[in-house]
Amino acid sequence: MKKFLLVASLAVLASPALADNPMSQLGAKMITSGTSQNQSVPAETAKPEASEFGSLKKVEPKLICMMNNKFMGSEQIPVEVEGRTYYGCCPMCAKTLKTGASARTAADPVSGKSVDKAMAVIGANKDGKAYYFENEENLKTFGSNDATGIDVKGIEP
Repeated sequence: MKKFLLVASLAVLASPALADNPMSQLGAKMITSGTSQNQSVPAETAKPEASEFGSLKKVEPKLICMMNNKFMGSEQIPVEVEGRTYYGCCPMCAKTLKTGASARTAADPVSGKSVDKAMAVIGANKDGKAYYFENEENLKTFGSNDATGIDVKGIEP
């Protein structure tokens, strides 16, 4: 029965009438898991790989949900605020980014300074967790220290 519902749901989501609807496109990227909570999990398991920044990879802002602070592996919904572009994974995240100033900032884990997410250098670890930095040097420092287990500031994004 679950298999039938999943196939039927995907068929509806693939309908040409829904092709331009961002929510149906988001739904098309999700599959229903077999857990008891019936949670959705991303169909794509793209994860950033480690690079010259130790355990972090520098990533493009458009691939990050700036509300969940997660690398999503595909382009997110752009949100324009005061000439700057932020990205959210769903209409609820987009609305929060549009209306909540605190949602648009994060603490640089190296310097501790507040950075605007639209202006930040963004790095993501292998699990997809995004960190926001005021410059590439801080990304490099954090990536190197994070890889060796040295505590830098302990500040979450």
